[in-house]
Amino acid sequence: MAILALAMLWWPEYGDQSLFVLGAQELRDGAVYYRDFWDIKQPGLYWFYQLGDLIVPGGAGARLLEIVLVIATGLAVHTMVSAWTQRRWLRFAAPTIVLGPYLNWSFLGGVGQIEGLMNLLIIAAIALTWPRPAPSSRGDVRPTTAQDPAQQPPPMRSVLAWFLAGSVVGAVVLFKTLYAPIVLIPIGAALLMSGRPGLRVQIGRAAVLFLGAAAPVALALAYFADHGVLGLALRTTFQLPREVAASPNLHPSSAIETVTQALKNLVPVTGPLAAIALLSAFGRRTVVRDGALAATIVLELALTYPQLWTPYRFLMLAAPMGLLAVIGLESVANWLAGRAERGWWVPALGAAGTAVAVALTLATLRLPAHLLLHAGDYDGGLNSAARMGRSDIDSNFRAAALVADQVRPGQQIYVVGDPGVMTLLHARQGLQLTGWSLEQMPARVWREATRQLQTSRPALVYVDDTTQDWTQISQQQGRPFFDYLRTQYRIISTTADGTWYQTTDTGVPLPQAGSTQL
Repeated sequence: MAILALAMLWWPEYGDQSLFVLGAQELRDGAVYYRDFWDIKQPGLYWFYQLGDLIVPGGAGARLLEIVLVIATGLAVHTMVSAWTQRRWLRFAAPTIVLGPYLNWSFLGGVGQIEGLMNLLIIAAIALTWPRPAPSSRGDVRPTTAQDPAQQPPPMRSVLAWFLAGSVVGAVVLFKTLYAPIVLIPIGAALLMSGRPGLRVQIGRAAVLFLGAAAPVALALAYFADHGVLGLALRTTFQLPREVAASPNLHPSSAIETVTQALKNLVPVTGPLAAIALLSAFGRRTVVRDGALAATIVLELALTYPQLWTPYRFLMLAAPMGLLAVIGLESVANWLAGRAERGWWVPALGAAGTAVAVALTLATLRLPAHLLLHAGDYDGGLNSAARMGRSDIDSNFRAAALVADQVRPGQQIYVVGDPGVMTLLHARQGLQLTGWSLEQMPARVWREATRQLQTSRPALVYVDDTTQDWTQISQQQGRPFFDYLRTQYRIISTTADGTWYQTTDTGVPLPQAGSTQL
């Protein structure tokens, strides 16, 4: 697992990661999120990247921070599973089974995304709140009872543990509010699995949980209120996503292929084992525990539907699916052990199953292994240019090369499309609104982008044709923006990758007085 985690340093950089790096740099230099740098995402990821910049600037720090959290979470999984099984080999395999698919499949734009980090947050919530039942002599988990001291929460299940679990919920709200119910499912299951401590105790736990969740959210709201953007923050979080969900660009024709590709690489081994765990849950009398993990998976899929379908959206399936897979593997091992003396077919069946699992796992490792084997082909290996080179998006390099002699480091330009072009040019964003995923935005966001373009008028604007066909959008919600661009700027380069526009009548550079108006 640690090897897979370290490999994340070499995974490619795509548009989202480039945007997070650019945004973190702006926040580090004093910008206020939503006011001076606006994106539809909640601020948590940008603050995460900003924290990573304190370690190593330029995005590598955020990756190192994620690696540290992954390793810590792996230790938590090992400790948690030690209470579920007496099989030593399964305890040590559990972190890789649970986190390995997320680490492996994150090479396709999943590094530093909330969907990947959700695995860590889900496991944190479970580790903080779930009671640790003692395994029976057969390795099965004995059901929780109020009278059995071995089943009662150890001292760590204290007020602090429930407060920290609430803080996990609050962190999810700041990272992506839509996903908050996901971590509430295992926490709710913890209340059901903790025996019968009495209504007063349960209410106390819920109260402490609420306080823990409210603390980080209250701090963030106070920060935005102090800078006069609380209303904008709330509209961006709760109102605008409903408008974006109606966009026809969310589910392109390649969406089914994306879903199939993601699931094929995430669950070829853990999926069948998870199904075995659910089928045998009644026999183990662990319906609440296993059902909570299954419900988490179902809710994750439901919350993925109204969003743009990209491979990394499904990364958060890894933790609940992996935990169920560990339970299923325990059941399979118990079944084989109980029939070991019935004939040669038992070990043969076990060997065949192992061979199939190894083959499927190796198949999912093919593309990431190719990237690692060729990591030395890219200059520096760990910088943004090298990471983008491994993404095979050569159009960004070609677009940047066209104006490289005209852009000085730190100059403000604007890109409608992949922000990686700005990263390669060491440029800064010339409007408060990000130009990434503008095609999904309603007309009022385009009107605000037009207003900001009229005010700032950065010297160079690039329209990236590789991310979107702008023909229809330029005649509908984006018409004011493109009309202004065509009349007030001149074209200096047009290729199959996109178009560069230039003006000598530049406006007021950022930062500016006032705020994004949405």
